[in-house]
Amino acid sequence: MIILTSTKGDNVTVFVHKELLCFFSTYYAAAPNGNSSETHKAYPKVDLHGKELESFVAWLYTGEILEHDDATFCALDLYLFADLVDIMALHRAAISHVMKHVGDKPDVALELSYRDATYMLEHTAESSPLQK
Repeated sequence: MIILTSTKGDNVTVFVHKELLCFFSTYYAAAPNGNSSETHKAYPKVDLHGKELESFVAWLYTGEILEHDDATFCALDLYLFADLVDIMALHRAAISHVMKHVGDKPDVALELSYRDATYMLEHTAESSPLQK
């Protein structure tokens, strides 16, 4: 088992099967053998809030992003996290989740604060569906 701890806000800690995490992520697959600073930490830090980390772990085991009040924003953060740790399947699940909630409803806009929108634009490729 690998112990992951959220870095944003609430320091939630979760346990994940190493093989499962490494199956989905080349980043984590390389970490135990690489020179990454995360390699030597008993508790690898994850750039997510606790609720997002729990949703990530649920996704690892079920393939579904958890539904809750801020599920769309959680999915956006998971999208960026997936980009960071190279998890293409999570990338696809997150954007599908966002589009399921706002994409089919032309009268519902995804409302982001200026700061959040700027962050999203700075951390996604121009070809990203989030740019559109």
